[in-house]
Amino acid sequence: MIAAIKRHWPLLPVLLLATLIIVRIGLVRAGIGAYSDCADCYDRAVLSSDAWLLATVAILLFLSGRQPGARPWRLFQRICQLAAGLILLLYIADLFVTKQFGLRLFFLDLKIFGLEFSAVWDQYAGLIGNAWLAGLSIASLAGALIGLVFLRRNDGKITRGLLAGTAVGGLLLGLMPWEPEYVNQWTYTNYLQANHLSSESVAYSGPAADRWQQQIAASRTPDCAPGDHERRNVVVLILESWSMMHSRLFSGIHDWTPGLDRVAQQHTRYEQFHAGGFSTSEGLVYLLGGVQLWAPFKHLMDAAAYDEAWHIGDSLPQVFKQHGYTTAFLTTGPLGFLNKGDWLASLGFGYIEGNQHPFYDSFPKISFHAASDEALYQRAGQWIAEKKSAERSDPYLLVLETVSTHQPYVDPVSRERSMEKAFRYMDQTAAAFYDQLQRNGFFENGILLIVSDHRVMSPVIAAEHQRFGREARSLVPMILVDPRRPAGEVVGQTLHQGDLRPSFSRWLGAEHCFLGLESDIFSRTDPRANCALHAVGSERGRVDVNCPAGHGSVKLDGDSTRFVDQTDLSSQQQQDILMHIAEQRLLGLSRKASDHDAKSQ
Repeated sequence: MIAAIKRHWPLLPVLLLATLIIVRIGLVRAGIGAYSDCADCYDRAVLSSDAWLLATVAILLFLSGRQPGARPWRLFQRICQLAAGLILLLYIADLFVTKQFGLRLFFLDLKIFGLEFSAVWDQYAGLIGNAWLAGLSIASLAGALIGLVFLRRNDGKITRGLLAGTAVGGLLLGLMPWEPEYVNQWTYTNYLQANHLSSESVAYSGPAADRWQQQIAASRTPDCAPGDHERRNVVVLILESWSMMHSRLFSGIHDWTPGLDRVAQQHTRYEQFHAGGFSTSEGLVYLLGGVQLWAPFKHLMDAAAYDEAWHIGDSLPQVFKQHGYTTAFLTTGPLGFLNKGDWLASLGFGYIEGNQHPFYDSFPKISFHAASDEALYQRAGQWIAEKKSAERSDPYLLVLETVSTHQPYVDPVSRERSMEKAFRYMDQTAAAFYDQLQRNGFFENGILLIVSDHRVMSPVIAAEHQRFGREARSLVPMILVDPRRPAGEVVGQTLHQGDLRPSFSRWLGAEHCFLGLESDIFSRTDPRANCALHAVGSERGRVDVNCPAGHGSVKLDGDSTRFVDQTDLSSQQQQDILMHIAEQRLLGLSRKASDHDAKSQ
């Protein structure tokens, strides 16, 4: 037995890595698999991604197993064995971080936490069981790594054949197109791919930025439209992860939102409304900030909270404040997460409250430490009633953000983890809130806009691809309840979350001049024929372009930013879109510089 181990020991690291890949598949199932209500959706993706590491280790051990020759060759063999050991050691460390924190081993974090040895040790010892076992495991790993580098090799044909077969098999598995369409790609790729700095981190050079600024200034031809001088109250209801596929009316796929479908059929529904990104924070930047593209020149894991989106001077709440409105933002979610409360204040909201408000003390906290949607609607009804009973009351903008359909999709009633039940609950409570507003006479002097922050964070299914194609990643439902518009109205023009701010600017004022990619959600025609940009979550550094005339995909890569594919877009249209992308990214840098100056004063 011992002789066999000595003869075939290079197979042990390969067998260990193969076993750890199975362990990681289990961790991914228990993590995003459970969160996205799709337990086995990511198995093949993990296997395909990690197979590259398995093949690399097998190749390195194969190369280091040839008969010793001259000293340089022996040194090369030792380097190959060391590299194989380091790949295995980092894989184990990545599993620890995933198990303990639900994150990945991001190399950018090593510079932050590498010096916090005591804190890291406490976490590791806690996971293993106690300090003695933790110390023994570290010593065993160190001993195995040293042995892997310095043990003498005497490989036979069987060992070399198995290593070669593993390498070929790993490469074939790695080449299989098994990657699901899921926004948090970093959760299932191997740790090297998760750490890859994609091209969105590349900034424009100074000369290129100057050229874009000159083109932007030269192309400015404002499209001005007369305003409506409106003074009605406005409620914007942001439904967490509400997607086209949940609605039979909007997609014909599932029938999980019959209540919202009823409201949409009675009022105005939008069938070409695009989300700008893949997460809640992105949805808020677009909806409330009026941004057409949010793409900081940073890797996702290196960007600060709401990076380049602080202190947006012409935000949605600022537009309403300029017209004498009271502005408020209510949610049952935490305001401390990602400094969300401070960011909302920087946008100009006059009143902000989250899950710490005393109203929610009697409600159980469920997903994301939030009370249920029903609790939010009760609080909103209370807030509206207080405004209505005030002796002197300005018109108001009230933004409500729900949480009950946040991952991991726990139904607040049954407490079951089920995407369908969570969205059916969202639908029932949202429709009941609409009915309550109607009974209380809100629509006599108010409108309700029901929107989504982003498409649900689960893989895009085949039915969505078949129904919507590329747009399945970005299309989300939107409903406008306005008694002054025709019942059953369907709007088919291409619109974007960032269009709310300019649209309400015209709706409130005497005139608004639309610039760039801005469109008007209240317009019954489509004079501008604009495009909607969507920062793709599953492939950072890529932007989907959806236009009435055609579609395309842009790779963000500094001066080399370019279309990588397109359908029915002319050369001029492509150039205009690249200019608009440059404009939005340079505006982000300008906002960041202004924010830095404000903080330094």
